Amino acid sequence: MKPNITLFICLMIITGLSVLTVIHRAPVFQHLYTYGSRFFDVDTNMSLHRDLLTKNMATQARPVIKISPKTTRKATTATATTNSNIASEDTNTVAYTDISLINSPSWYLNRIRLENVFINCEIKTCRVRNGWDYFNTSDAVVFYAVDLPLKTPPKRINRHQIWVVSGWESPHHTRCHVFSNPEWRNQINWTMTYRLDSDIPVPYGIVKKTENKFNKNYSAIMKSKKKMVAWVVSNCRTPAKRWKYVEQLKEIVPVDVFGKCVSATPTDIFEMINKTYKFYLAFENSLCKDYITEKFFRRQNLDVVLITRGIGNYTK
Repeated sequence: MKPNITLFICLMIITGLSVLTVIHRAPVFQHLYTYGSRFFDVDTNMSLHRDLLTKNMATQARPVIKISPKTTRKATTATATTNSNIASEDTNTVAYTDISLINSPSWYLNRIRLENVFINCEIKTCRVRNGWDYFNTSDAVVFYAVDLPLKTPPKRINRHQIWVVSGWESPHHTRCHVFSNPEWRNQINWTMTYRLDSDIPVPYGIVKKTENKFNKNYSAIMKSKKKMVAWVVSNCRTPAKRWKYVEQLKEIVPVDVFGKCVSATPTDIFEMINKTYKFYLAFENSLCKDYITEKFFRRQNLDVVLITRGIGNYTK
């Protein structure tokens, strides 16, 4: 298998883990999954930083750099252990494909064990590393773009090294002003974000038909509910102005608001909502292309009707 293909497959595996991590292993993966195969052709309410991430860098630098033949690194082949990437020093050397993570958030690193990322993959020669110690020796570097502290790019000693920019915040909250510096232009080879036009798309979730059939009497369930609309929100003032939208909605229909914006939220809030309310507001904090988050995916298994507000392609 060619090295660049191997690297791409490795990154796709990280993508899968990222999806599970981003939605915190939500119950949606028990039954329903959503994935938008297409996206809107027009962006609205987007900041300048979207262009910096997806146009100036990605379109000009889609992988024109090829990975050089692997150098033999001191590594291990399988031994009598649960992790085939770990073995004793006196085994044969293996050429590994290393992927280093730069500026990765703690919520991501705390939920995965890097040594186990490829444990169930047929490709056993990929490794994920964290931090600058592995920067110069890695075949690929994944920069997490949110609050990236680098004003200028580091020196790329290995000219065949693939640079990937990743992120799951909307452009309004990425705070990636560093990419406006001209030194960053044409430096990024691949993008790995929630946007479906990324080189490696990482949506918050996917939807596909389940083989399980649910014999629920939804008419009876809805008749038993006494309240109309619920909304749980922690980020009160957002670019999408969803709070203002809800205030106007309250003039037409009763809406009960929970969360940090109004009061402390009990741990069983969604269990209560599932039993009591007919509708739930899944409103995004930003109106950005393909930005459909856990607010939508986590509530798929509730016996409520989701009301969405965003510009992602919900019909997909």
